Amino acid sequence: MREFKFRMWDINTKRFYYMYLDESIGSTRTILSPKEATVQQYTGLTDKNKKEIYEGDILDFTARYKQTGPVEVIYYGASFGCVVTDDGGLEEFWALNHIVQQHYPEIIGNIFEHQELLKTI
Repeated sequence: MREFKFRMWDINTKRFYYMYLDESIGSTRTILSPKEATVQQYTGLTDKNKKEIYEGDILDFTARYKQTGPVEVIYYGASFGCVVTDDGGLEEFWALNHIVQQHYPEIIGNIFEHQELLKTI
């Protein structure tokens, strides 16, 4: 059975609420309106410390000839991944499963609480 997990960033309280969707039930109750919260999905993958990776997390990893600074986990096309930059400034989308399997990323923050990490690149 596939596991559906989400977290919601409450704009008012500035904290995350975690929830899951049981496939056998088919739905979950919304506790906040879209004006009050941003919903992010669990990617199904973990970082090198076995911490669950959600969209909006900020990862740090080392890849030869590519950006090694912090990158945001996004959903693009039909998969989760990150936009990485090579030494010449060319950007490309890398699938998150590739990053996890080949580069052993670490979650160092998220876009709500640690936005400044993305400005260092």
